[in-house]
Amino acid sequence: MGLDVYSSADKKMQHCLVSLSDYDICMLEEGISLLREKTGIYLDPYGTTKLYPDHGKILLNFIIKNKKNTKNIVDLLNVIQDHIMKNEILIFEGD
Repeated sequence: MGLDVYSSADKKMQHCLVSLSDYDICMLEEGISLLREKTGIYLDPYGTTKLYPDHGKILLNFIIKNKKNTKNIVDLLNVIQDHIMKNEILIFEGD
């Protein structure tokens, strides 16, 4: 189980921006639940999910507020911030 994150601009999904491990997903579990509760969007570790910039803000705020700081989560934080500024969608691809 894991999640690979891609930019929606990468149509063939050849350039993974960050790979989240099982441990990373467990660290983000509360934030993932919050995202689902507020938006209905679920980052499915077994499927494909689109994360829109406004939805990314919810996850971003959770990461910052709860000081989740493993390397992959910090990388994810940077990717989300970048895509919010560019107003681009992120694709989360599960195993």
